[in-house]
Amino acid sequence: MLLSICIPSHNRGHRALALVEELLQLPYGNELEIICSNNGSDKNTEGYEKLKEIKDERFVYYEFAENRRFVGNVNQVIRLSRGEFCLLLSDEDKIVAPNLDYYLRVIKEFPELGMIKAKTSTFYNWLKNAYEPAGEKALGAFYMNGNYMSGAIYNRKVITNAVVDQYETKYRDNEAYCFYPHMFYEAYAMVYSDFFSGEIWLVDEGKAEDDLIVAEKGPDQNVAEYGTYEKRMAQMHGFAEQIRDMEAAAGIKFQMFIMLCEKTSFLIKLNKEKYENNGYIWREIMGKVAEQMKEELAWIQLPVRREDEEVICEFIDEITAN
Repeated sequence: MLLSICIPSHNRGHRALALVEELLQLPYGNELEIICSNNGSDKNTEGYEKLKEIKDERFVYYEFAENRRFVGNVNQVIRLSRGEFCLLLSDEDKIVAPNLDYYLRVIKEFPELGMIKAKTSTFYNWLKNAYEPAGEKALGAFYMNGNYMSGAIYNRKVITNAVVDQYETKYRDNEAYCFYPHMFYEAYAMVYSDFFSGEIWLVDEGKAEDDLIVAEKGPDQNVAEYGTYEKRMAQMHGFAEQIRDMEAAAGIKFQMFIMLCEKTSFLIKLNKEKYENNGYIWREIMGKVAEQMKEELAWIQLPVRREDEEVICEFIDEITAN
């Protein structure tokens, strides 16, 4: 089996059912399998009941009795996959069927790839064809360049069940891993194996459900719980923990930390206007952000020279200045 299409789903049985039925019409026989895991849903469950009734050797259905968080469901669909590669796909999205053949050819031609990132209609519509070797080149091409799950294709010889089990145990309380486990696996794959991005459109992103969880301590009712600056810094600490733990060259870890700081600052600044409109002093917020970034630099203990640390601190001051 070449590719497993893995769909972690929660409270969207109607969408999961429509997606699975559509995928089962693809003309690839036993080259494909489709996996759907229901994360203990208590809404829109009729579709999941119908999924249970599907009798097709290419389809695997699983359900948790209770919610195991996003990370638990993502890990489950990866573990269940039997293909040489697995593709993560949100239940709200669709596969652009005529273009799937392109990515199957890439897998066949480059079986050594650790990860493939496919072009999507919105979040990754900027991708171009590129083959990058493991380490600095691969990370430079994609690390921290997006947090959307759909379109991530992992080599199961790289992202093995052993890796998933190790990360699930080590990072079970890690704020970033719990929200973005796919990004942890992407980083792992790019550090240790080659990376490919494709400019052929594979995923048509659907309209998200209105399921925003508003932050209790956020500036207003339009900021998600995960989008406050406090949560973004907690997530940064989580990603920094992975960098600290990586068995990689100093230059690679240096590069990852710089890109992490830049991405975190960008995400926090998305809500600048909301904070300012609700009486927060923005320079104080960014001052806290800069201070914590420098603390993270000391915490991960990058094996770099003092002058390199000074360069990073100057960079932190620059990206948090406004």
